[in-house]
Parts: sequence; C-alpha cells; structure tokens
Amino acid sequence: MNYIGDHPLNLIGNVAIVTFASSEQGAAICRELLNSNANVLGVDSVPAHKSTETSRASHFQFFQFDRRKSLTGKDALDHAARMYMKDDVDYFIDVVGEDAADTTDLRKEVSPYA
Repeated sequence: MNYIGDHPLNLIGNVAIVTFASSEQGAAICRELLNSNANVLGVDSVPAHKSTETSRASHFQFFQFDRRKSLTGKDALDHAARMYMKDDVDYFIDVVGEDAADTTDLRKEVSPYA
C-alpha cells in the first residue's frame, strides 16, 4: 500500500487517461500510475485486465466503450469528470493495443486538455 509521498513520482490529485488499459502494457502503466498516487481512468473496448481493481471509491476507474461505436474524446473526458469530480485531465497515455485500433481522433480531442 502506498502512502502519500512514499513514491518518487508523486502524482496525487492528477488524473490520467490510459487507452487500451486491458492490454498487458496498458495494465502495467495503470498500476504504475496508481502506485504514484494518480487517479487513473482506463479506457478499452474489452473488460478490464484481471490485475486492475475497480470500485466506486477506487483511484482506478474503467470505461468500457462499445467497439461498434467510435469513442470520442468528449466521452472519455466526461467519464473522467464524473468519476474524479475534476474538469481537466493531466495525462493522456495512448497505448497501442494488439488490435491496433485507431485512436487518432481521441488523441486530437483530448490533447488540448492533457
């Protein structure tokens, strides 16, 4: 269990969105950000990786979108705002998943905020 200030990268109060959070790489990035005290929103079209835990009071939240509909930056930002009661995102980490889905539109929509 991390306590405030015991990690060299202390991101307390910061919000990060991680795409393809269900992949091995995405889940590892989510865990490291959580160890750094960040609030992390994992985004993917498949269920969350087994190594990430989510609950209403958790610093980790997961947003599973419908693969048949395109994910927009507004969807991800709105979900992050609802979960963390913060209107901006500090970090946007775009992990290319095994299916190599295109997240260019999402990056363009989120990048002014991240």
